[in-house]
Order: sequence, then C-alpha cells, then structure tokens
Amino acid sequence: MRVRLKPSSEQAALKLSILVTVLTGLAGVAAGLTTGSRDILFDGMYSFIAAMLTFGALTVSKLLMQEPTRKFQFGYWHLEPLMGAVESAILVTVCVYAVVDGTAGIGERWADRLVWDRRHLGRHDVYFRNGHGNSCRGSRPSLE
Repeated sequence: MRVRLKPSSEQAALKLSILVTVLTGLAGVAAGLTTGSRDILFDGMYSFIAAMLTFGALTVSKLLMQEPTRKFQFGYWHLEPLMGAVESAILVTVCVYAVVDGTAGIGERWADRLVWDRRHLGRHDVYFRNGHGNSCRGSRPSLE
C-alpha cells in the first residue's frame, strides 16, 4: 500500500520556478531571434535547460515524498544527490560551451578588424578598420 504525503511548499516553489523560467526563456529566444543576437538567444536557451533541470528536481521531490516500496526499500533518497550531479555536469558543459563560443567570437571580431599591410611588415604596422572598410590611417591599404 502506497501512502502519499501532501505536496510540500518546495514543490509549489519548483512549479512556479519552472513557469517563470519557461516564460523568461521564451522571451529570450524571441528577443534573440528578433535582434539577431547570439548572446541573447543563448541566454534564452539556457533558461530552457534550467527549466528542464528544475522539472527533474520536481520529479525527484515528488518521489522523495513517497513511502518506500518493495523495490526501493529505503526510499528514493539516493536520487537527490544523483540529480545534483546530473545538474552540475550539464551546467558545467553549458559554461564550457559559453567560454569557448565567447572566446571564438572575440577572436573572430579581432581578426576581422586587423589588417596587416605587407609593405610595412618589418615595422609591424597594424591597420584597424573603422567598420566602413577604411582603416584608421586613411583609406584601406592595398595588400599588393
């Protein structure tokens, strides 16, 4: 015979957190797609990942409220640290992706702005484009 306890305030807080996180994620994805910003889009997708992880925590919380069964004689307590480990692994993976993507983006931006003039390589002159195809030293140097 299974005995279920009443939902706790923890479960209510997790449900509210899922709702708010999904709404934030929808707003972030919509804003990212509208503006064309990869950073805002990433933030929206991160919100969806956080909502999925919170849903997993809610599921574990519901299992913890149940009485032990014949299969799980000591209850479901072992799922809580397991869920924490899974959450940590996913969040570390997302953070590593963010660092790699951000570093690559910085490298691309600087590579696009730097133009080396082959005529002055011995003097290590560097030309910076001002966004209009012109260098800061006047017109864009030819690479002949």
